[in-house]
Amino acid sequence: MKWPKVTIMIPTRNRVALLEKAVQSALSQDYENLEVIVSDNASTDGTCEAMKAHASDRRFTYHGNESDLGLARNWQKLLYEHATGKYAALLNDDDFFIDNEHLAKSVELLESRNLDIVFSGSKIIWNEEMEGVGRPTEIVFDLPQVVTRQWWLENFGRVLKKHTLFPNLVGSAVFNIEKARKFNAFYPPCYGLDYELALKFILAGDSGYFKECHWAERYHLSDAKTSDLERSFDGLFLFNRVYDFGLSLGIEKEKLLDFKRRGIGIFFTNFILEKFLKTYGCSMHTLLKIKNRIEGVDRGVFYRMLFSRVFLSFWLKNKNRRMHSVLRIFFRKSTHKNSVRS
Repeated sequence: MKWPKVTIMIPTRNRVALLEKAVQSALSQDYENLEVIVSDNASTDGTCEAMKAHASDRRFTYHGNESDLGLARNWQKLLYEHATGKYAALLNDDDFFIDNEHLAKSVELLESRNLDIVFSGSKIIWNEEMEGVGRPTEIVFDLPQVVTRQWWLENFGRVLKKHTLFPNLVGSAVFNIEKARKFNAFYPPCYGLDYELALKFILAGDSGYFKECHWAERYHLSDAKTSDLERSFDGLFLFNRVYDFGLSLGIEKEKLLDFKRRGIGIFFTNFILEKFLKTYGCSMHTLLKIKNRIEGVDRGVFYRMLFSRVFLSFWLKNKNRRMHSVLRIFFRKSTHKNSVRS
């Protein structure tokens, strides 16, 4: 078998201490036709000097941006300007591969089954301030090695083994570069583009999955920056773009609508809700603000999200008993036709 080139794309900014491990894990892949590209968003911590240690490795290339372009534009440069492979993997500068055969296994599955993307399980590395009893140590799903589009349409957003089925491009995913460009990957530059591209891939055809942990991802203590709130809200519109993409493929409208609304609920609860509560507090007024913002994206998703177990548990743990009572009254009065089971 002639092995096609794979590009490992590593965007970075001011993480020189962690970046080295990511680069070493990439260069340690047991795959001959490989290029590793670091695109540095104007780091000021000595990243450029540190990367010179790999200059003699013909597989390695370092690009330093003159200014901080932002994460999305750095991804764009990697994919559209620097990558020369048939396939690519997007690796965060604080993550690293733990299976040296990850690329070889992924490419073999991609080529033999005519796939455009492959995912795998991951190990979780918690920062010291986050360590504690009950925290999961890996994210692995009991999925078949080839997962059909129909399966994803029916199961996207389900919770299995305490983790939500919500595929992401970053980390283990090895994907077809030509298809990613065709899907207009990383445009427009906004929040959540790694999720958007993954969702487009799973709607476009079958995808691959390895149950084993092929990479390690670091979990950092979230500071839920309120300054990122509007940017995060803009990310919700990715699901409208994914919906339109699915329609262009001829996927049934009702299935796509359900798919989209599941995604909006999960995305809001996991990436926006905490920031919103930090900004506006936990009150009925906040709930109405959330309703107005969500309905600006999709008018049929708010009550569905409101009655989900994930949203309820997150909301209630952030409020006292008095608010519990208010929220219960709100639920009893609500008879919206779009409310569904959690």
